[in-house]
Amino acid sequence: MFSVLMNAKAVKLSVLSWNVRGLGDASKCKVVRDLIQSLKLDIVCLQETKLRTVDERRARAFLPPNLSLFRCVDASGSRGGILIAWDPRAVLLHSFIARKHTLSLAFTSTTSGAAFTVTNVYAPSDHRDSLAFLLDLEEIAAQISGSWVIAGDFNLTRGCEDNSNGTVNLPLTEAFNDTINSLGLMDIPLLDRLFTWSNNRATPALARLDRVFFNVPMSVAFPNSSLTSLPKPTSDHTPILLKISTSIPKPN
Repeated sequence: MFSVLMNAKAVKLSVLSWNVRGLGDASKCKVVRDLIQSLKLDIVCLQETKLRTVDERRARAFLPPNLSLFRCVDASGSRGGILIAWDPRAVLLHSFIARKHTLSLAFTSTTSGAAFTVTNVYAPSDHRDSLAFLLDLEEIAAQISGSWVIAGDFNLTRGCEDNSNGTVNLPLTEAFNDTINSLGLMDIPLLDRLFTWSNNRATPALARLDRVFFNVPMSVAFPNSSLTSLPKPTSDHTPILLKISTSIPKPN
């Protein structure tokens, strides 16, 4: 992998991950589209669309013109819904894996030829299903080779520091961390805030539910990547912006 990247051009891609909490309202779709368009993104990962079907006409309500291609996992009734959209001038799609709580797309950069897989996660909010979700994530990992980035709303925390009230569900926290460790994932630090979700009450409860992980090949191939947050124009989740970047050294 390293010898291939040595001869490639530098890669710079912008990826947004955001739980939008429903895209059925026209005015909300416009807010989402305006934010996405202002960022000049290459890939966008949306969770909880609450859309049972997404055709081209509906997608244009919340996606700007440059993100002309997309794949999705339809919502079940008014629950769930995952979508990944991308700019075909930046990346090319090769294959995908769609599951109930994840959508994985294998891309190649059009400028460098670098290959990587993006998995968009909307984990179950019902914690009775959390362990099954983690097992499913391990099954997906077995089908993915090379560089891998996993982004989305995991509906799980890694420790008491991820909740403003300091509480923790110890068995689920341990199971989440065990899965992260067994898959060899690196938790990309969010540089500018502690929490990504709020219940929006006068005295709010806050939690870190939205994350981005790299596997080892991804972290080696894209060492200059960073994760920051954006102002929250709608939804109870904060949008997070991943900058995938690497400076490829020139061979002697």
